Amino acid sequence: MGILMAVVPCTAEHAELIVTKAARTAGATPAQAAAAVTATCTGDTAVPPVLERALRTEMDAARRPPTYPANLLLPPAAIPRQHLTHRGPPAGAP
Repeated sequence: MGILMAVVPCTAEHAELIVTKAARTAGATPAQAAAAVTATCTGDTAVPPVLERALRTEMDAARRPPTYPANLLLPPAAIPRQHLTHRGPPAGAP
């Protein structure tokens, strides 16, 4: 899992999820998928193409940032306008 955590990067829990999803997609066991991660990164042994493709797909998906609706993080339009037109307190005000 450490190799996967360094390559993606991700937490141990997320690495386990990646391996589990890839194994399920490829019809392999999680142990076979974990061994394939090591073999893919080190080039020691041949990895079945279906398992390598599933791992690469899951790793790519883990690297992509989440998508949010465009208005999720934006304040109402009036708020930035108020901040941009605010000039501070009038001269002589306490």
